[in-house]
Amino acid sequence: MRALVLAAGQAIRLRPFTEETPKCLLEMGGKPILAHLLDALAGQGIEDALVVTGYLGEQIRTFARELSGQGCLPVTVVENPRYAETNNLTSVWVAREALLGSAFVILYADILFDPDILKGCLEGPGEICLAVSRELYEESKKVQARGTRVLAVSKTVPLAEATGTFLGIARFSKHGGQLLYAEIEDLTRHGATDQYYTAAVERLIAKGVPVHCSVTTGLPWVDIDGPPELRRAQEEILPKIAATHFSR
Repeated sequence: MRALVLAAGQAIRLRPFTEETPKCLLEMGGKPILAHLLDALAGQGIEDALVVTGYLGEQIRTFARELSGQGCLPVTVVENPRYAETNNLTSVWVAREALLGSAFVILYADILFDPDILKGCLEGPGEICLAVSRELYEESKKVQARGTRVLAVSKTVPLAEATGTFLGIARFSKHGGQLLYAEIEDLTRHGATDQYYTAAVERLIAKGVPVHCSVTTGLPWVDIDGPPELRRAQEEILPKIAATHFSR
């Protein structure tokens, strides 16, 4: 199992914190957010991580080089040169040569989460599995599901019909990854590079391909979009994670 970490965004909502530092390298409890994510991946036996960069990408590349000299999880960096004009569908697309033929997990680089959430997603049902929280947020990518079967994953899912929030962690088997990339290729060919990669997942759902979810069951997590989430990550989420995992 390999990992794809999406870290190309400009994080405009977190300025001035991100004017000179990419969001995933902002410090959280004495180390970058990305380091927490890589630790979680290593703890689940992930082989290596491919990080897609864009904005201030050289800093992430330098960070990856420093990690490689410390015997940590192997990290490779690939660039999305069109990061300023595209969305994460393009970031997933530029990693296709490295990932096709493997099982993999995709993660947003700006999430801080209890490692057991990742474990649940990796062990979840089906060839495609999304990590989902029962918490609902108006502006987040919402999920509509029946049992573990995902019926929709989009920001446009009405709150009244939503059963949870997509965390930004998704696991694909080798075959599931091939199906995903076939849809991304078609979207890219038709110029839909401003889409989230979940648009490809929704196309699979529409075709009847089973997409499943694993539910976090209250485990702490946060998607760090702006200053309020950054404070919540520092003051609430990280202490909860530390209390659970550092005491084991």
